[in-house]
Amino acid sequence: MILVEYGCLELYTEFEGNEFILDFLPAGSILNHKVLFMDDLMYVNVRAGVPTHILELTQDGFDNLE
Repeated sequence: MILVEYGCLELYTEFEGNEFILDFLPAGSILNHKVLFMDDLMYVNVRAGVPTHILELTQDGFDNLE
């Protein structure tokens, strides 16, 4: 799971050689929160449009929360 601390992430897709922006994730947004509750892998194209700082919570870190 990824938390955007500051900055902005762009979620995008590519189709027939063209890029399409699907969404912008500003500070405070969470990316891939469902991955902590599923055993399936999920993939998404993401890039930082501006200087961005992210925090990652891994499955092990989540399991160790008390």
